[in-house]
Formats: sequence, C-alpha cells, structure tokens
Amino acid sequence: MSIHPNFVWGTDNDSHVRVRSFGNIVDYDPKSTERDTELRIIESLAREMGARRVLWQILANDKYPEARFRVQRSVDIVRPANTFGYINYDRCDGIVLEEPGDAVALTSRDCPILILRNPHGWPAAVLHCSRSSLQGAEIGRATKSVFSEAFQLCAGGFLDCTEVGGYLTMGIAEEHFHNEKYPHITDSLKRNWGMHVIGGTKERPTIDIVELVRVQLRARGVSTERVLWDALDTFTDPRLASVRAGRGGHNLVIVVRR
Repeated sequence: MSIHPNFVWGTDNDSHVRVRSFGNIVDYDPKSTERDTELRIIESLAREMGARRVLWQILANDKYPEARFRVQRSVDIVRPANTFGYINYDRCDGIVLEEPGDAVALTSRDCPILILRNPHGWPAAVLHCSRSSLQGAEIGRATKSVFSEAFQLCAGGFLDCTEVGGYLTMGIAEEHFHNEKYPHITDSLKRNWGMHVIGGTKERPTIDIVELVRVQLRARGVSTERVLWDALDTFTDPRLASVRAGRGGHNLVIVVRR
C-alpha cells in the first residue's frame, strides 16, 4: 500500500485491478496544456503500482458537451512511441482497460470515480461520475449516462452483470451538493431515477451522486453490494481538493489493470 503523504484510499488485494486515490496531489490550470510536472508525479506513482504504462485521461465537462458520456478503450488510444506516461486531451468520461499493466489516471475535484470490473478478469472500466456524466437533461438527453457506452464496450466481459463489482472513491457528499440553480436537472432526476436521489429541501435541493450511481447500476443488473464506496467526502475532508469547499488543486485516482 502506498505511503505517499497524499494517499487517502486504495486496494492491493484485488487480483484484477489495483486502485489508489490521492487527495489534492496535483495543481494545474485546467485551461493549460503545460502539465509536465504533474505527469511526472503520475508516472512515479504508476510505476510504484506496477503499471506497464499510464494514460492521464482528460475528462469531459459542461464546456465539452460532445464529449460527455463518451468512453474510450485504452488500446484504441494512440500513444507516442517509447513513452511510459501520456496525456490524452481527447476528452471523455471513461476508459476501459483491457491489457494487463495498462493504467489510467483521472483527476477530479468533487466528482467521484467509479471502477467496475469482472471478478474473473477482463475488462475494467474507470468512469467519471459527475452530475454531467450521469444525466443530460439540459442538453435534451435526460436519461443518457456514462454507463451507456461503458456497458456496451464491456458487454462481452460483464455478461449479465450479476458478478460485476468494483469501487467508488471520493466525491462530494449529498448534503453539500446543493443544486437549487438547476431545477430542470433535479426534477428530471426525480422523474427518471426516483425521489431518493434528491435530498435537501424544496427550496434548496441536493443531488446524492452516490445513490444516483447505485440506482443506475442496479438498473443494469449490478448488485451495488459488490461496489465498495470509501465514503470520502471532498467537502469536509481537508486532505481533498474541492471546488465547493474552496480548496484548490486536484484529487487523483490511478487504476492499474492487473
């Protein structure tokens, strides 16, 4: 297990994936492509985890609606020759790891990262679970989700999903994720996924991202008892970066396909 001072959670006892989460470990301007220092940190951590190579995947957000919900296979991403670490600026919300030794790094602030895998081996999906990746009400795609493409790409390995499990790490707790500015989104989520994914008050509703992840997984046949949540709250945990709490920097999750 990592002893890095920014290490907050991880698992080394899964024979198919190795996961490590780090709080507020890299700080960069999201508008800049000058990220060599941060990539060196990611490379060092990935090597320690036994990776053969590591991809730093840049995530989609509201400014890139065409990239929302999109998932890519790691083997399809063209990398420069003879490089251990590589940054992919072709934005998406998830990566499917297929080859042993392949690793992906995702940086986030208040959004949790979900790792799904078949306990019998291939494949493993690493997904960005944000408000924007789990619904698209504001762009006319209310029931769209990052899970749509992820489960398509993993269909041969996830089979009927009854044995799929994984890990959900970091992310903002429901009581701190106020969404009163987006009534069209909270109303849509209640209609499509149930009242229990919305908390707070009528005047100041909140979104329970963890429960939204769980209900969407259950709809696809996944038992959420098999998906371990680390319960780390970006808002209240001083070790973690959080936009809502005003703590800068970025959290980091690295996943290695074993």
